[in-house]
Amino acid sequence: MIYEVLNKTNKQLAQIDELILMNVNTVLRLIDMQLQQLSEVEEQTEDVEVLRQLDQQVQQLKDNRIMFVLMTKYAMTNKLTVQEKNILLSKVKRV
Repeated sequence: MIYEVLNKTNKQLAQIDELILMNVNTVLRLIDMQLQQLSEVEEQTEDVEVLRQLDQQVQQLKDNRIMFVLMTKYAMTNKLTVQEKNILLSKVKRV
């Protein structure tokens, strides 16, 4: 009985890990696409204010990208509970 419960829990954790990785990969792709689009806009404008705003947005996107990579590494290397992983997954889905 205990073996069955552990086995089921391990399967659930693996499924949650997979969902977290899929969501993080999607977010990272979207961030990369936004960075590319901002780069293209930056090349097309000489407006100082627009360039300043673009620089701020690019920096925020880069910071977010680093945060997602670190969060994923943390989630996959540490023994989080199912509840903790569900909370993490819900936060990733919101972004």
